[in-house]
Amino acid sequence: MVDAKSKIVIKEKIFYNGESATFAPIENQWTGKLFKHKPPVIFGFQYISFGCPHLTFLDSISSDIYINCDNRH
Repeated sequence: MVDAKSKIVIKEKIFYNGESATFAPIENQWTGKLFKHKPPVIFGFQYISFGCPHLTFLDSISSDIYINCDNRH
């Protein structure tokens, strides 16, 4: 993520496309403020086949929040 005005890199993250995850269409992706007193998040960039999705904070301090799910096959 790059700030459009300052051109400063806010967050660098690799999303992959493979057997366990595929890229989600743009209409399923979300960015914005979700939690009070926390930085904005991004999520919905991938469909996860094995494992659970997570929320990524757009700062360098906060850790991702992994969502608990039952993803049995």
